Amino acid sequence: MSLLWPELTFGERFHAARDHGFSAVEFWPWEDPHVIRREISATGLVVSVLNVDPGPDGSNGKLADPEAVEWWQEALASAIRLAQDVGCTTVNALTGNRIAKFSMAEQLETAARNLATGLDRIDGVGVDLVLEPLGPDRPDYLTRTVEDARQLCRAAGDPPHLGILFDFYHLHQTESRPVSEVYRDAAALTKHIQVADVPGRHEPGHGEINWARCRRAVEASDYDGWIGLEYVPSADTATSLMRIAQVWGQRAEAG
Repeated sequence: MSLLWPELTFGERFHAARDHGFSAVEFWPWEDPHVIRREISATGLVVSVLNVDPGPDGSNGKLADPEAVEWWQEALASAIRLAQDVGCTTVNALTGNRIAKFSMAEQLETAARNLATGLDRIDGVGVDLVLEPLGPDRPDYLTRTVEDARQLCRAAGDPPHLGILFDFYHLHQTESRPVSEVYRDAAALTKHIQVADVPGRHEPGHGEINWARCRRAVEASDYDGWIGLEYVPSADTATSLMRIAQVWGQRAEAG
């Protein structure tokens, strides 16, 4: 909702998504939660994934900040409250950037403790947490590959309600193997998927990613969750959705 139908107000985009046949939406964390609650109620949509507050502009998350543990736990609690209000069962815990005055070990230990503590606090509410590896447009970000996210899951004790947000756009740029192969190895940990093409972050079918292989990899896995369309339309949104229908198929979710 933060990228599609840019000619409409944020609130109007929910109605556009519903009218185009979507039953779920997602958005970036700075959007107005009052508008989100109002439009979810008005349209009957649900939210597939939402983010813990990433902190000040450019922080990309405070999960691994040793000086923000209490702040992060409260931000998680706020995200869980919003998730429960809008029918969302997946919350993205953005790791954050490298902080020079702390060692990498200190930051990763902080992240692992925050995750373990947070999951204990929300046990039983029906919400999973996910870690999202991000690409070169976030050069200081700590979690850049599937293995980075996997190691953090292990450090947190491999809890069942912690997994990966597999973003094909980001991981195509950070992994050394074809992203479809990376997905096959990560499928068991994947709790949410997002798609966009490279370069330009446009709709699938507009760039260099082999979407036929990606689709086969997803369909061969046990993944049964949402697929978020987190892309910048190369033309008007309706035209871009038709392109996606050609290269991926109809079962997707608006982002």
